[in-house]
Amino acid sequence: MLRDEFGAPGPRISLQAQLERADDYDAAIIFVHGVNTDPNWNFRNMERELRARWPEQMRRVAVVKLFWGYVPGNEWSSVIGTRTDQTWGLSDLAWSGPAKLCDAIGRVQATLGVDTKICVMAYSQGTCITVAALQEGLEIDNLILMGSPLDQGGIVRHSHNTHLPQAFERVRGEIINCSSDSDWMSGVGAGTSAAGSFFAGGGLNGKSVGGHGLPKAIKDLPKVHSLHLDNVDHTVLQDEGWWDAHWIRPGGDNWQGISPEHFIRVATCANHDKRPHAASPRELEALDEHREHLIADTRRGWSDERGSGFSDRVYIPAKTTMRWHHDDRHHAEYSVEAIDGFVIARLCHAVYDDFSCDERWLSIGMKEGPKGGARSVSGSEDATFMLEVNNTRNFPTVVDIKFRTWRD
Repeated sequence: MLRDEFGAPGPRISLQAQLERADDYDAAIIFVHGVNTDPNWNFRNMERELRARWPEQMRRVAVVKLFWGYVPGNEWSSVIGTRTDQTWGLSDLAWSGPAKLCDAIGRVQATLGVDTKICVMAYSQGTCITVAALQEGLEIDNLILMGSPLDQGGIVRHSHNTHLPQAFERVRGEIINCSSDSDWMSGVGAGTSAAGSFFAGGGLNGKSVGGHGLPKAIKDLPKVHSLHLDNVDHTVLQDEGWWDAHWIRPGGDNWQGISPEHFIRVATCANHDKRPHAASPRELEALDEHREHLIADTRRGWSDERGSGFSDRVYIPAKTTMRWHHDDRHHAEYSVEAIDGFVIARLCHAVYDDFSCDERWLSIGMKEGPKGGARSVSGSEDATFMLEVNNTRNFPTVVDIKFRTWRD
């Protein structure tokens, strides 16, 4: 198996000092949105309601709002990458979403320390992005799914390379799957829904989709819990959606499956051993900078009929694998450069977006010396390539990723 290893001599002193110093937070909640959204209003009232109801439990918890893309009228990202067959319900527009979720966690670790506990709170297609990232190597402490479009039949058949048991194995703590009768996407039964049945059947036909719930083998896992709520709408355009968080308020809804106390324990990672400390002003400033980066559209690049490109600086969490999927034209070039730490990189060619079979991994050449490498590929029009970068170290690694593709 071909792979290339390259890195810098070690983390900068400032980064190492941040990892060794104590911090004010002992956990972080990362919000992951769905489709058809805008970062300015997407997450609505969730953080405010969590802190209002549980001020003491939330006191040492940082909230990070992740924007992965899909702004109405700005869907150019579909020409750069595709992940259609990387998890049920995942659209092409989410091509950089799983990598940016890893980046968010890496930035939290780099600022607050690798011992900071992480809970991902994901909504709609954000749940698919999170599952894809977990399948590809991300590990987190807790997971909360809201209005997930995952399909029970697809989970059982592993459709679109969906491997939910593998993803859930990489959640060290607990998982809560939230649904509502009023959410046509998540359906009834506090289970993962069958959105495919909705679209295939032409509508609800007087019933909610998703009564199937999670497959029994997954639902019966001790770490998996179901929360069913009344009157939570799926769309973010309503005032009673998941991010509006009216269901978080005391007496705001009829909780079935788990208690509010159990929910906040999972959200704040209180089910894990935590070590709260005081943060320095410099660390708090760095955290704010990372928050601004993560809520912005960072899919920098260009696109036209002849080609497209992408570049980004990412923080790979400790012992984590990140992947990017890119549409090729006639020619493409990929490059990886480790700024801090050490990484292993390799490239895979896909056929019809299918990465489920045994692939032939390609080497990332050593053109740029020991810190990085690059590889050019030609003659692969309308193919997809998967770039994988693996951080094997116990601290986050900073990496520059660049990609460009063009036609003759």
